[in-house]
Amino acid sequence: MGEIVVGVDLSDAGVAALRWAAAQARVTGASLRGIHVLKLPDAFALAGLVGAAVETPVESINAGYRQALTAVWQSVDPDDSWSLEYVVDDPRGVLAEASKQASLIVVGTGSSSGLERLISGSVSHYILNHSHCPVVAVPAG
Repeated sequence: MGEIVVGVDLSDAGVAALRWAAAQARVTGASLRGIHVLKLPDAFALAGLVGAAVETPVESINAGYRQALTAVWQSVDPDDSWSLEYVVDDPRGVLAEASKQASLIVVGTGSSSGLERLISGSVSHYILNHSHCPVVAVPAG
């Protein structure tokens, strides 16, 4: 198996997805590429300012938030060949684009609800419908 891509965030479902993807990478010998997408403010998206993803220097992310993400990533004891990227854009587009070169994409599911889902849509639902490779949607817990 080539590369597994996993959406990484601090939600319970995001952590579960990372754990599942890490276990799958170990079993199959695949490399693992974690992507944390810093969502553009809705005002930018509504104004049509969504464009190509911008890789974000880790240092520009709030220190406490960065430490929490690093702790989640480190909790799966990442292999030296695995990577964690930070990108600013719409998570749906970034992960769908990453699926073009992946053997498998893993996303957490069920972490957005109500108004948030109505406005921005479910990332996992979008990926299930727009991925270029097989998808595993992992629920929290």
